[in-house]
Amino acid sequence: MMTMERTSRSELAQILAPLTILPGADRMTEPHWSAYHAVLKGYFPVELKAASKHLFTTSTFWPQPKAILGALHSQRRKLGHNWLDRVKALQLGGPDP
Repeated sequence: MMTMERTSRSELAQILAPLTILPGADRMTEPHWSAYHAVLKGYFPVELKAASKHLFTTSTFWPQPKAILGALHSQRRKLGHNWLDRVKALQLGGPDP
């Protein structure tokens, strides 16, 4: 797991905000948000937005970090061996190399 913070806690909250309509989101407390950030801060916002969008359309309950990580890992596998270059380009708003 990456330790570098690529997504701030406030960014993560904004990205996951649409998921708060799902049942179980009302149980999220400050320590929960801190734990989610600790697990997901090494991912780029563009990756987290794509995972959140996917989970919004497929989840019936508030996703655990494991479900979010599963979606993130699946996306990286789809990008191939040069996933880091591709994600960095997408994060900067450029075309997918």
